[in-house]
Amino acid sequence: MLYSPNNPSTASYRPAFEPFARQLSIDPITVPVHGLGEIDRALAGLAEQRNTGIFVPPDITINALREEFVALVAQRSLPAIYPQPVFVRSGGLVFYGANANEEHGTMWKVGDVEPVRVMGAEGYPYGFIAN
Repeated sequence: MLYSPNNPSTASYRPAFEPFARQLSIDPITVPVHGLGEIDRALAGLAEQRNTGIFVPPDITINALREEFVALVAQRSLPAIYPQPVFVRSGGLVFYGANANEEHGTMWKVGDVEPVRVMGAEGYPYGFIAN
């Protein structure tokens, strides 16, 4: 999980991420990043490891660098799950998350690709879009 430690809401994902990953027999790696240079170095290090993927929580730093971030992830051939459909529109692999548009009777789309509707905890609508 790459995140900005300066963003309190993103940093709050870490305590939930680590035990949940362990329940799935995944070795959680959390990497705090502050800018593009640190992101590039972190991705280079992750790409050297086997069976590695990236979970990206909602983060203002990564959102601001979305195009560059997605390009670096693709350059390193790392699979990634992004927090918003806009990352998939930018070339990212997969979006999975709460479907904020559901309350308005629509679902997020990427081009002509219809998202898959998935019901989360207590019936809350989630969306899944893959490139």
